[in-house]
Amino acid sequence: MSNEIEVTLTLNDPQAMAVMAACELYTRMGLGQFERIADLVRDGVIPKHQEVSQGRAVASVREVATTEAFLNDIKLILGFHPNSSFGINHPHVHADAKYAWAARKVVRNALLALEEPTIDTTVVIKLDGSQAYAVRDACDFHSRICSGDMEELVNLMRSGVISAYRDGKDERARVGYEQMDQANDHLLAIKEALGYARTAGLGIGHPHLDPAANRTWEVRKALEKALAIYRDPNPEFKGVNYDGNIVRYTRDPAPVVTVQDAEPSVLLTP
Repeated sequence: MSNEIEVTLTLNDPQAMAVMAACELYTRMGLGQFERIADLVRDGVIPKHQEVSQGRAVASVREVATTEAFLNDIKLILGFHPNSSFGINHPHVHADAKYAWAARKVVRNALLALEEPTIDTTVVIKLDGSQAYAVRDACDFHSRICSGDMEELVNLMRSGVISAYRDGKDERARVGYEQMDQANDHLLAIKEALGYARTAGLGIGHPHLDPAANRTWEVRKALEKALAIYRDPNPEFKGVNYDGNIVRYTRDPAPVVTVQDAEPSVLLTP
């Protein structure tokens, strides 16, 4: 069981800040707050796509408005009102979104405990297993969305992290295939509006990628490897989840992840 382990992340301050942002983004997607992606476009975290020689470009007011319009349409497709979403404690919110939010609080508290942190400050974060897996997935989603891979939103629908809204229904509603197809068309339209090819993004390490996306990618790879080794230290065939950070994309200290059995006194319930 994932909650029977304790995972310790040793990061620097910028890495911890990036992880906190990734957890918040992932949770907000699970709540149906897709407009947060438009905020990332507006803030320049998700850049426009153009040649490296042309420099990094931020979306125009019109392009941000186009992004917002398509994201609002996706909310309508899934049954949400453009100005509404689930609350974090709503029974239809996926458990992984709640674990990501809990992990964000852990990271935030670790950062608040620091006195005058700098880029060299070490931040130690202790998570239970469910929170650690949620952080892994949140970091993966964050790095890909920031790369312009808008269709990752559909993958969250497919996996069930994002659900459809059904007013007055007791049972949680999965997003239907037709809804996913419609949402994907809108997300591809956003990519085109921002200058991306329909099947391409920036890629990790691209000079126009926001530094936080490189950081969340490296944390994700470190977490993925540590969790894989814990589950099976000597597999017959090692997949890419055992690679870790073979290639580095930042100048930060390498993220350090340790996984161990949790003491009975600190076992957490879902």
